[in-house]
Amino acid sequence: MYIVECSECKKKNRINKRSFVTAKCGACGAPLELINKETINNQKQNKRTNRQMSEDEPDTQTKIRKPRFTFFNLFKFTASILIVLALFQVYDKHFADVIEKKLPHYINAPQTSARSYPPNGEIRYLSNLENIAPLTIETSKNYNYLVKLQDIHVPQNIITIFITGGKTVATKIPLGSYELKYTTGTTWYGYDDYFGKYAAFSKADKILHFTRSSEQTHGHIVTLKATYNGNLSTSLVNRSSF
Repeated sequence: MYIVECSECKKKNRINKRSFVTAKCGACGAPLELINKETINNQKQNKRTNRQMSEDEPDTQTKIRKPRFTFFNLFKFTASILIVLALFQVYDKHFADVIEKKLPHYINAPQTSARSYPPNGEIRYLSNLENIAPLTIETSKNYNYLVKLQDIHVPQNIITIFITGGKTVATKIPLGSYELKYTTGTTWYGYDDYFGKYAAFSKADKILHFTRSSEQTHGHIVTLKATYNGNLSTSLVNRSSF
């Protein structure tokens, strides 16, 4: 079978070897030009070349191999699982160490039964000094508070005040310079265990000075909640240092 192009309409026609001399164009009917021997040989050579090139081209189709189950593959899978579990154990231990260092007031807290709250404003005076300097404490309504004032010159608590969340307490304390500490929580376990293992312990970053001049006594109003343009920052402390 040979392909001959019509000289009139440029249509390509297929003709066999026997009838190519008298063949006509299938589109316009014009007689096709005779094909000489050289043209026939060239077409045969082109066919052989195209066939050889197609055989030499590599097969680009990707063949997917089905995974074979072997004991070696099972061993690798089991080893990977064991390694992941070991890494999780190391991470858990590291995380527990970080928690113990960063939030030690949560760790090893006493476990006692819950008790009823003291009345708002219950004050325990721990000093025999005269209480003359005014102190007012305002709290957030989300938690209850136990506030302590400790003398900076003598490691001694001067006063403790229990404040119900959202309430305000006003009292008087002795003159001096004090560090204010407080603990917060929602469940009360008494004055020894405070708010249990989930209690948060904090202290004011600024020392509170209560003084008296010839004309008046100087005290403080402390707001233990987030306040715009507030001037008293706080930090977390350990349960043991409360």
